Amino acid sequence: MRLLNTTTLKLAFFIDNAPPYVILSHTWGDGEVTFDDIDKPYAKDMAGYSKIVCCCRQAVLDGFEWVWIDTCCIDKRSSSELSESINSMYRYYWQAEICYAYLVDATFNEYAYLGVADIRWFQRGWTLQELLAPSVVEFYNQEWQLLGTKCGLATIIQHVTRIEKKYLLDRHSIQDASVATKFSWASLRQTTRVEDTAYCLLGLVDVNMTMLYGEGTKAFYRLQLELLKKSNEHTIFTWELAKSLTGPILCPSPAGFFHSSRIRPTQEIVCAEHEMTNRGLRMRLPCIWEDGRCLAILNCQYEDHLQGGYIGIWLEDMGNEQFRRVHRHLQGRKESLTNVSAAAAQTATVQNMYIMAANSTEDWTGPQRYQIRVCKPSTENSAYRLEGMVTITKWTTPITLASDALEAMNRGPLTLCDYEIGGQNNRRLWYQAIGGLDVSQMVDVLKKAIPSKEVIPAPLGDYQKLIFNDKTKVSISAKKKRIASTLWWDLSIEVKDV
Repeated sequence: MRLLNTTTLKLAFFIDNAPPYVILSHTWGDGEVTFDDIDKPYAKDMAGYSKIVCCCRQAVLDGFEWVWIDTCCIDKRSSSELSESINSMYRYYWQAEICYAYLVDATFNEYAYLGVADIRWFQRGWTLQELLAPSVVEFYNQEWQLLGTKCGLATIIQHVTRIEKKYLLDRHSIQDASVATKFSWASLRQTTRVEDTAYCLLGLVDVNMTMLYGEGTKAFYRLQLELLKKSNEHTIFTWELAKSLTGPILCPSPAGFFHSSRIRPTQEIVCAEHEMTNRGLRMRLPCIWEDGRCLAILNCQYEDHLQGGYIGIWLEDMGNEQFRRVHRHLQGRKESLTNVSAAAAQTATVQNMYIMAANSTEDWTGPQRYQIRVCKPSTENSAYRLEGMVTITKWTTPITLASDALEAMNRGPLTLCDYEIGGQNNRRLWYQAIGGLDVSQMVDVLKKAIPSKEVIPAPLGDYQKLIFNDKTKVSISAKKKRIASTLWWDLSIEVKDV
């Protein structure tokens, strides 16, 4: 590893005998001083230079001659060195004597504000391991004033990060956390590159793998596959399936583990061995069949499940022993994880199965498209009522609803993707394209397209065909502008099986 001398600001290379050093944890900004810049005269004029100087000054005050800073201690022109450094990053932070966490957007000097301030450092993917791996973490504000330490601020940090204090106070206890728990810590964190959502977790789950920038969400699939090679832990399967999807056994991103922080492995109900094949992940799981769907029981449970039991995932039989993950519809809710009592588990029958492992043809983390269907209103004087929306990735040719809207609607339902709504005299008022949007953006579009008092995002439905009916669960009201005559329309969406 390379280390920066805190007095001369010169780099030195160490193989196995690195001296005691401190390490910097920070968020990148414009004008960072890189390996190529650090020994150049112009480096002093770069925006990131003062951060390096202040870090070195603090290290000298603490009695250290060497510091490691990622911006200038890694030669990123070398792909092999970059890969080695990323795979070694957790160890670098673990072995550091002190980690200085520099919060560039913290303008306050009282530690209590950490709990309420929108600090970028707590939102980034790479800083997760930089918080957990070092034995000592000191937090500094924008002016390099000490705010406190990881141990001293553990209660506040737990509130901000959703990481239990026991892991903050004793880094050795992290090895006892389940895979699902570790992934849940990263569920709300962001990275500049999609691949880094996986790469920043390598050390935390003790996995080494090559860096393939450009692979997108496949990186997180690869990380899970590497974990499956070394572990039989079933918590890796306990992620929440998005409401609009059927899916594979592996999760497309850490975001799926948001609700999985308190899931732990438990005593095996059956042998947990598995094997990846070209048909999917081969497993033998105890199953309970209900309404044509299979509840597969995993060797894990919720920590607060006092009566014991297990967690089950819902699967759909695709034939020939092949399965994929689905929801169970229960009293209007969609459920992808289910508590299974120990007594119920004893009634299960063991099933050989191949579960779809990943879907490389669809990127579920990016923008999606929306399909809606409309029909003739039930009355001429009523209000728009929106029950739900569906996210889809495979959709039909767009149809434009314009001046002949009423005639088209009288002929039956229309599928609208990237649609326009307009009338003979006011097409501009109602022109609005919808496509490539997430749910929050969809709601914003509806607010602009429909002059309503309130727009409420309804739960997403399954990836299925939509029809309209007169039911209303979540509603919005709006007056439709003139299209030959003044009209109020009923508009509601209900999910139906294809």
